[in-house]
Amino acid sequence: MTRLYFYMALAAVAALLAAAVFVLAKTVSKKNRRIKELEESVKRQNRSIGFLLKHSSELAEISRGKDELIKKIQESKSDEDVADIVSGIIELNNGRLCDASKG
Repeated sequence: MTRLYFYMALAAVAALLAAAVFVLAKTVSKKNRRIKELEESVKRQNRSIGFLLKHSSELAEISRGKDELIKKIQESKSDEDVADIVSGIIELNNGRLCDASKG
């Protein structure tokens, strides 16, 4: 009879351990899924940051170009000089638009 109680207790402990392992496995599985979701989120955010960095450097380049063009316009001596500068601006902007539509 004592052995029967011992085996019953052993079976109960084994069942509790199995339940604990099952719960832990489920928890680890959920955590792994969440980690993968977060990794994907970080990848998307890194791509967005890359696009923003590229865009900000392009804006800085445009700003530098704008300052140079204003200086050229102020230093121009005739309407032809201004027309040439404006033509250059139009060509530059058209080139930017073509580049933007490609990628």
